[in-house]
Amino acid sequence: MTSFLFSTLSSNEIQDIFDIVEQANTKYFNKDMMSEFYSLKAVAYSKLNHNDEAQKLFSCATQLSDANLTRTWINWGDFLLKQSSIINDDESIIICYLNACKDLTEIKARSILSKIFYLLSHDNENNNNNKLSICIERYLS
Repeated sequence: MTSFLFSTLSSNEIQDIFDIVEQANTKYFNKDMMSEFYSLKAVAYSKLNHNDEAQKLFSCATQLSDANLTRTWINWGDFLLKQSSIINDDESIIICYLNACKDLTEIKARSILSKIFYLLSHDNENNNNNKLSICIERYLS
């Protein structure tokens, strides 16, 4: 939902939302709320092309809480996928998507799995030596 919301807004509207989020008093937030808050900020940062900050916030969001991180993992994977031409870290993208799939029903996981299969289709290109396949095998073992 968060990504959809931000995709329909202009950069000025996203900046306005971001300014409001920056003023939020997080003093009374528990770990799960902080995790969701950091995830929201990370999506806003990514839409504003502040990619280093977004990366740090996604990492913080996943480390703070174990509860209901599916949307955070998907958003982080999508963020990394958009950055893949720059950072070329397909293994991290796959790990994000696999973590998201853990808590999804089969039907909901299909769209995420299709992204994993897309990445796997490029596994032999650029002398990757099947590193993505090996990454999945390590994850599943």
